[in-house]
Amino acid sequence: MNSCRKVPEVFRNTRGGKRYKPYAAMLSLAAATALTSGSVALAAGGFSQFATTPNETAVGNYLNNLQASGSIPASISSPINSILSGSPAQVNTALNQLSPAVYQYLPDIALQEQVFFDQNVFQMLHDSYYMPEQSTATGAGMNNSGGMSSSNGGSPNGMMGGMMSGVMKYAKGVSIYSYYNWVSGDFAYSPSAAHFSASSVFLGANYHWCKPLIVGASISYTDPQATLDQFQSSAKLQDLGFQAYASYYRKGFFVAGLFDYSILDVDVYRNINFDGSLTSARGDTGGSVYNVALEGGYDFKAMKKHLIFGPLGGLYYTHVNVQGTSETSSPFALSVSKQRVESLRTQIGGHVSYDMPITHWLTVVPSLNAFYSHEYLNSSRGINASFVNTGSNAFTVETNGPVRDTALMGFSLTAEVGKNINVFTDYEAQFAGGPHTYAQSVTAGLEIGF
Repeated sequence: MNSCRKVPEVFRNTRGGKRYKPYAAMLSLAAATALTSGSVALAAGGFSQFATTPNETAVGNYLNNLQASGSIPASISSPINSILSGSPAQVNTALNQLSPAVYQYLPDIALQEQVFFDQNVFQMLHDSYYMPEQSTATGAGMNNSGGMSSSNGGSPNGMMGGMMSGVMKYAKGVSIYSYYNWVSGDFAYSPSAAHFSASSVFLGANYHWCKPLIVGASISYTDPQATLDQFQSSAKLQDLGFQAYASYYRKGFFVAGLFDYSILDVDVYRNINFDGSLTSARGDTGGSVYNVALEGGYDFKAMKKHLIFGPLGGLYYTHVNVQGTSETSSPFALSVSKQRVESLRTQIGGHVSYDMPITHWLTVVPSLNAFYSHEYLNSSRGINASFVNTGSNAFTVETNGPVRDTALMGFSLTAEVGKNINVFTDYEAQFAGGPHTYAQSVTAGLEIGF
């Protein structure tokens, strides 16, 4: 008697004589076919199968959903669907090029410029009090209320002291100034990196209200340009700024405050080349920057008041708005949401300067400063985006968070020439570990007193 139980009809493998159920044989055949074509891994996870970052996964899942719903725009359905036939590296490249992550750098650039601007204004105001009053003229030469010698007699130092502390430093009067500023910086956010440089021109006026009080205002124009990723995407910015500030100095105590409002105009060119044809999706956007800052400290004097040094500290608040945009000029154009960034920073450090009379008409004042800076408010944020022609269906990529702690150091040199002219230059650098590697600022300018 046959003890084996009866089995259903089967498929026979002629090689091994093994028997398979029909549905098992069909699955084996499908698997073999997929493996042969090299697409089974991609098919299993769709577009996000080879994503290596959360942002790439967000783009991949968005494409998966569009493909499942059949709502990929007809103009790009063929190249988008062809991604799945590429290599893992090609899929990864496509996910990065279809991401709006490059837009994160626009507020970052505005914030970095603001850090150096605050430093430049406060350096200028503090330098206005650096020059100690020289000894008065000897003999018949005496200083009048304007600081000028009332006699042709007298020592050169007395004359210089009257000119500079009277006209440029402490007497009531107006000085106008203009300076050029160049800023550059690098952001090494994985997997992309960005670099920017910006040239600025400032024109302003200071009113020396009384011996300790200075008030002023300025207008500025800046034209930053940036490379935004490894695909050479780029941005061109224009920044028109308006500033008002004041400082007060008495018995070694220094305090200054400023307000800055800027209008931004931005063009972004996001390069896409994963399908073999290069296009640049153009985003035309704008925004604004509000900045309020307060800085103070105390000056100690030594070596007959030629050496001045002391602690400085400040509180700085910056609010950046970047408007959303609907890109053009590419079939892969995205609709990108607006960004809002708030930054609250503190700086603690100090400075040292030394005034060196060179001749009766020239005094040079070199100065060093160093600060520890900490960021409190700014953090990672989400940028929402979708293909322009797909309606409200969108995905979100997260920006990189800022480095919280940085070092800010600088050197300045002021030359006080003749009666009422200051020529100044300044170099500042910001250092940080992690993604924000380095930024620097170079300034050169001229101030004339009346």
